[in-house]
Amino acid sequence: MSMVYSLGRRLYVGLLDEANSCSLMASRGASFSLQSRLRPLPPGYLPEPTEVVKAVQEEFDKEGKYDSIVFAGIGEPTLRLGALLECAKMLKRVEHSNIGSVKLRLNTNGLGNVEHGRNIVPDLRHAGIEAVSVALNTMDPQQYMELMKPTTAGATQEHVCEF
Repeated sequence: MSMVYSLGRRLYVGLLDEANSCSLMASRGASFSLQSRLRPLPPGYLPEPTEVVKAVQEEFDKEGKYDSIVFAGIGEPTLRLGALLECAKMLKRVEHSNIGSVKLRLNTNGLGNVEHGRNIVPDLRHAGIEAVSVALNTMDPQQYMELMKPTTAGATQEHVCEF
C-alpha cells in the first residue's frame, strides 16, 4: 500500500493527498522528486488508523529498524487531525518490533491551528508526537501568499510562524 514509504532510516506515513496550501512537491516545481516509494493514495482513499498501524508493522518486518515515523506525504496530515492523533496513540502502544519506542514526528505546513480554529499542539503532544517540522518557504508575508496559496480562510504566513 502506498500510505507508507521510507527515506533512509525514517518511515513516512501519508494520511491523505490533499492539502490546504501548495504542497512541498508543487512548491519545488515539476523537476523536483524524492528518491522514495512515495506514491499518491488511490483516489478518495483515506486509510483508517488500524490500516496505518498494520502497514507500519509490515514495513518494520520487511525493512528492519527505523529511527522515526513521520506523518507527512503528499497531503497535509493535520487536515485529518482525528486520524493523525489516533494513529500516533496506537503506534505508541505497539510493542511489535519496538515500534512504540520509535520517535513520532510530524511534517506540516503549519496551518493546523487556523484550520481547526484552536491550538492543536497540546493534542499532538498528548498523542505522542515528539517533534514537528514546519515548512516555511519564505519569511516575506506577501511572497508566502503568492507561493503557498493557502486555501484555509484567513490563513497567513503569520499563522505558520505562530504554529
